[in-house]
Amino acid sequence: MNAAAPIRVPFSAKLLGMLAVVAVVVAALVFFLAPTSARTDAGRGSLQLAQSQPTGCAEPSIAVLPLAGGRTQFSITDPCRAGQMVTFTYVGVPFQRKVDSAGRLDFILDCFAGDGSPVEIGFQDGSTFSRNAVARDMGRISKVSVLWSANVNLDIHAFEYAAGFGKPGHVWAAAPSSPEDARSVARAEGRGRGFISHVSDGGNIGSHLEVYTFWHHRRQDRGVIRLALDYASRGSTPQGENCGNGRMAEVEFLVLRLSRGGEFSRTEGVFQRAACGAPLSEQARYSTKAIPDLFIN
Repeated sequence: MNAAAPIRVPFSAKLLGMLAVVAVVVAALVFFLAPTSARTDAGRGSLQLAQSQPTGCAEPSIAVLPLAGGRTQFSITDPCRAGQMVTFTYVGVPFQRKVDSAGRLDFILDCFAGDGSPVEIGFQDGSTFSRNAVARDMGRISKVSVLWSANVNLDIHAFEYAAGFGKPGHVWAAAPSSPEDARSVARAEGRGRGFISHVSDGGNIGSHLEVYTFWHHRRQDRGVIRLALDYASRGSTPQGENCGNGRMAEVEFLVLRLSRGGEFSRTEGVFQRAACGAPLSEQARYSTKAIPDLFIN
């Protein structure tokens, strides 16, 4: 893979604060500039890295399981820390979840920037631990992700092979498919299929992420998946804070792309302000300019 020089991305202050984008870019580039063999060894080697001992509680049990479609499951068992918030930080992006009353937490991380990278796991009591992200099928999939900070809902829509809205092949949060279904259909048809591997409605604390994962078929040598991004909270007729001079009228986001060959790229985007009460056209609502199509070759 050709080495790429680090790039300073000119984000606005609020998006910089959310994404810690310098960490994203640097960590991602460091990972992808590493030899493939080193990434493979990192993903399959020792999962336990340097960690700090918690205060008052014993070390938690943190199991790491590679999942199909480029995902990792973290399973925490720790009755001593029941009810605590946990922050999983992957390539500089934080995701927050809560340990239940029985001391259990299962968190599935979508490895949108590749596997092998360390995931920092920080508990509310200040103790921190680290495990490597490990995932299956990284050489068979491509990923297109959208990352944002505002508490709004953005939806990726994939129209596979010119599928119509609501028809078979239209993949989005309300019709997400699954790793098993996408792989099964791909095998039957002899061409790739995808699924929404991570969904966010913008309601969680911390970063919001939505990911479309495409399962390639070895016999397919060309094709295109049309992609669009919807500011779903704004809808077809913008109202309230989502329009005009409202607090959520303008929403910034980052589009991340990971190819099955390991190439990683990112572009900035923004939903511009729309007039309140003025209906949006289908093209304006489902923006194909916000998120480039996925070309198969």
